[in-house]
Amino acid sequence: MNTLRRWPLAVSSFSLLDRIRVGAWLVRSQQWTAGDEIVAYERRWQHYTGSAHAIMVSSGSAANELIALRRKYELQHSGQWPHRNKVVFPACTWGSSVTPWINAGFDPVFCDIGGQLQMSPQGLDAILAGPTGLYTAAVFHTTLLGRCTGLEKIEEVCRKYDLPLLLDNCESSFTRTRDGTHVCAFATSSTSLYFAHHTTTGTEGGMIFTASRDEAEWFRMMRNHGLTRGMPIKYHNPDVHPAFDFHLLGSNYRSSNLAAYMAGLDFDRALAFGDRRRELAWAFYGALDIEKFRFRPWSAHTGESPFCLVIEVWEADDLDHVKAVLESLGIEYRPVVAGNLLRHTAFRSFANPLDFPRANELHDHGVYIGLHPRLGLRQVVGLARALSK
Repeated sequence: MNTLRRWPLAVSSFSLLDRIRVGAWLVRSQQWTAGDEIVAYERRWQHYTGSAHAIMVSSGSAANELIALRRKYELQHSGQWPHRNKVVFPACTWGSSVTPWINAGFDPVFCDIGGQLQMSPQGLDAILAGPTGLYTAAVFHTTLLGRCTGLEKIEEVCRKYDLPLLLDNCESSFTRTRDGTHVCAFATSSTSLYFAHHTTTGTEGGMIFTASRDEAEWFRMMRNHGLTRGMPIKYHNPDVHPAFDFHLLGSNYRSSNLAAYMAGLDFDRALAFGDRRRELAWAFYGALDIEKFRFRPWSAHTGESPFCLVIEVWEADDLDHVKAVLESLGIEYRPVVAGNLLRHTAFRSFANPLDFPRANELHDHGVYIGLHPRLGLRQVVGLARALSK
């Protein structure tokens, strides 16, 4: 049985053979910056997700920033800016899901999460039904830790108020909804290719997915300094040289051929690893004492691909026992993402943390540990039993 002697948060999936291949690619390649490798990698994502357009950028945060800037651009050109300047986020998410919108001039509004770590549809409906709804520009939801349960209900609420649902799928690169739709193709969305995520460039990277050709062309220009290079002739300005034709106020959000080549090596095995992650998660949660632990098992019959193993106790005092067991076994752990984001110094001014009871429970009662395909079933079941004692 292939198992890890240590249990860190993340392990590299790149073998010695992969490193040799990267070295050989560097020897033969004449262009390490953006080029054909990125185009090929984007096509792989389009084919896998079913999304009409996939755009590779330098990081998941860069993808979020471009999505925020695009929404502001749309509002400006429709005469709704700055009247509609609020965006709704789940109270438990990454800071870098929210800060690009704040930096773009939007005001964040937070909604509590539900039992499956997703934004509460009832809470979202209550927010949009009130005065805030008149000023809301979008809902930017996070499919946290590979979860997308209830996503269709969130979409229904957004349709009810004629608002775009946008997604941060940074930890859900290989997750599908119950009807089989890949979560990245569910709406205009981002995902991350960070080292610890489902699939990686080896370092940093990100993707944007959209069904809209206009959005895709805008994202491609914005990631490339706002230049029209490689874009349809309709964007070209005959008054300037076509190689340096600035159509938008963009910047450099590009990735590189090297990153795309490394990401391509990792892509195929990541698909198989998704099945292994589900198998391990199902075994782990199935062996936990359900009277002591709150988090429900990952269903083996859904398309959700777990990013990690969340350990949430019913009673806060039991978390000390969990941490002691993990530390005794040399298992790294972290809070469940940010817990309640409103309890962090940078976000305290935006809302009262006490208004998000479910996010507070997760903050005080939970941790997560790494979920690696190289773990063995015996390891994860053994840990579940040790935690349950």
